[in-house]
Amino acid sequence: YAVAADPRLRFLADDGEAIVPQAFGAWLCLALPEGTRRLRLASQQVRPAEFDRTHPDPRRLGVAVAELRLDDRPVPLDDPRLCAGWHAPEPGLRWTDGAALIDVTGTSLVELRTAPIALPYVGPVTAQVRAAAG
Repeated sequence: YAVAADPRLRFLADDGEAIVPQAFGAWLCLALPEGTRRLRLASQQVRPAEFDRTHPDPRRLGVAVAELRLDDRPVPLDDPRLCAGWHAPEPGLRWTDGAALIDVTGTSLVELRTAPIALPYVGPVTAQVRAAAG
């Protein structure tokens, strides 16, 4: 295992089908398969207090979402469609716990922007990481 800044964010439709986002600047845009009801934001997660004993945050954090739009409409970060796997909203962002759900019933396009907050995610060492380390 190694520490990295990449949360390995993945998007999964109802049946676990992976949806590959298109990046437009800081925005990730996802065209949903027809009939998708829930979108899972799956990522690595970390407890900041485990890396820094003086850090007061014991929560398991995934990614910080700064903005969300469904079918080109802004969605407040305290919207009830952000169901399981979300921590309470904070000023300007809302953290996932690494497995957050969004109710996307009737939605065809999801756009989101994550906050540029780097965390020390722990994950398995890949062959690419081994090669880069020499």
